Amino acid sequence: MGAGDDEARERLKEIEETLDVLRGEIGPPTDDPKDYGDAAAEMLAREEQGALIESLEREQAQLRRQLGLD
Repeated sequence: MGAGDDEARERLKEIEETLDVLRGEIGPPTDDPKDYGDAAAEMLAREEQGALIESLEREQAQLRRQLGLD
């Protein structure tokens, strides 16, 4: 195991921790009444967070393959 593997393992750990936090922040959508501005802002934030999660999951899968963990 070389320095590159150590860096990949550390990055994988960071990604997994970040994914845990992001997934915990999303939570289920609420049915609370909102005005259009609040509803749009919430929807945009969910979409952005979802895109970030997808990006991190792709990097996670790539690192797992690189390290032979899949």
